Amino acid sequence: MLAFLELLRPHQWLKNLFVLIPLVFSRKFFDPELVFLSLSAVFVFILASGSVYVLNDMLDWEKDRLHPDKKNRPIASRRISLQSAFVFWIFLTLTSLIAAYSISLTFLMIILGYQMMTMGYSLFLKRVIFLDVILIALGFVFRVLGGGVAIGVIVSDWMIVLVFLFTLFLAISKRRQEIKNLEKKSKSTREVLTRYTIDLIDQLNAIIVPIVITSYIFYTFSERQNNPYFIATIPLIVYSFFRYLYLLKNTPFGESSRDYLADLQLMLVALVWFGLAMAGVGSG
Repeated sequence: MLAFLELLRPHQWLKNLFVLIPLVFSRKFFDPELVFLSLSAVFVFILASGSVYVLNDMLDWEKDRLHPDKKNRPIASRRISLQSAFVFWIFLTLTSLIAAYSISLTFLMIILGYQMMTMGYSLFLKRVIFLDVILIALGFVFRVLGGGVAIGVIVSDWMIVLVFLFTLFLAISKRRQEIKNLEKKSKSTREVLTRYTIDLIDQLNAIIVPIVITSYIFYTFSERQNNPYFIATIPLIVYSFFRYLYLLKNTPFGESSRDYLADLQLMLVALVWFGLAMAGVGSG
């Protein structure tokens, strides 16, 4: 059972908290019914994303056996057979769709779209340079849109833009660290890395970061009537990007989602940002 749970990659569940963004910023997080619906949507995305991880591990198990870390995954290490993993994948896929339909038909359409996109990613699109990171970012957009649909809240255009650009930055930065850390590994199992270079990724980040910060500034001004404290978060966002870029350049930071919880400064900034955001929501 632990091996099957490992297939779902619990350390990746943090990504599904993006589903809660519409609940928080709609100032409806004191409504028990909407909180239940939001948490249900998070659970559905855990199942849906888990099915993607299982499919990916089934497709890449031979390559994963050559990787110093991925060789310990349940399928690559043969703790779970391909047949059992396939049955588990079918179960997760169908369960996520049924659970999504229980929330709403529109939410089911979002989960179905997410499943189709991520399936295409696992099968062949992850090998296409640029498209691989764009699809990863769109996966987070699906999460936010799904969270909005689950509770009947329309997600603002600025929020969609910010989520897409910010997660695109994270995906590109992860590619950078994977390339950087290849020096410590015998072989890469991600084909698309051969098409990226650190210089190219640094140029992409030099374009994306200013756009993200500018978009965030416009978003804070558009929300100042609802969130009067939001403008005060601008320096925090600027510092976060500066800190993140510093860590990218000087440490192995950024290849794993666990890294985001390991840096004390980023965590403190995140807590202060959240406090200001919630104070603003509470006063709205």
